[in-house]
Amino acid sequence: FEAGVARPLTVVSAGAGWGKTLAAAAWATSGPAVGKLAWVSLDEADSEPRLFWSYVLTALRRCGAVPADNDLAELIPGPIIDEETIRRILYGISQLPAPFVLVLDDFHEIDDADVLSGVAMLLRYPLPQRRLVLITRMDPMLSLHRLRLSGDLAEIRAADLAFSPEEATAMLGQYGVSIDAVRLAQVLGHTEGWAAGLRLAALTLQ
Repeated sequence: FEAGVARPLTVVSAGAGWGKTLAAAAWATSGPAVGKLAWVSLDEADSEPRLFWSYVLTALRRCGAVPADNDLAELIPGPIIDEETIRRILYGISQLPAPFVLVLDDFHEIDDADVLSGVAMLLRYPLPQRRLVLITRMDPMLSLHRLRLSGDLAEIRAADLAFSPEEATAMLGQYGVSIDAVRLAQVLGHTEGWAAGLRLAALTLQ
């Protein structure tokens, strides 16, 4: 995670139960070295421009990324979020004194075209202060190929989140389960290192 968020965008993409949020939260509590951390947990009701950007601005202010003299300190999104509003947000970000990391958890809940367009604008312009982490069950409808080609995208997927034998052994141990190397290989083969699958296996093995 630490290496990934050094880039403008990090996409953490895997199915349900792979431990995406837990992995990101563990990284966050370790004290990121890349700047202030703002975290927004999303649900389907938040796929509405005014709500979405209100939550983003509130998270940035609460984490201490926005000084009192910055435009974002008092900006309250109105009922209509147009391109001019997004530009005001981008300008405010460009004037921030230090980098920040904005984590948008469950970003797959966002399907509003205007919200996605605003996020695309946030990524389109070079803003050295901005680091964006999207935690999602599917790739977001953004121009990831452009960022991939420019080297501005870090991707963390299911294979990266899969438990190693050592990690699986430690997790099973937390459930009081001790198994030999052969049985462990069978469990990892069945679960593919999937966090939720390993938890179910642990309960079964108990």
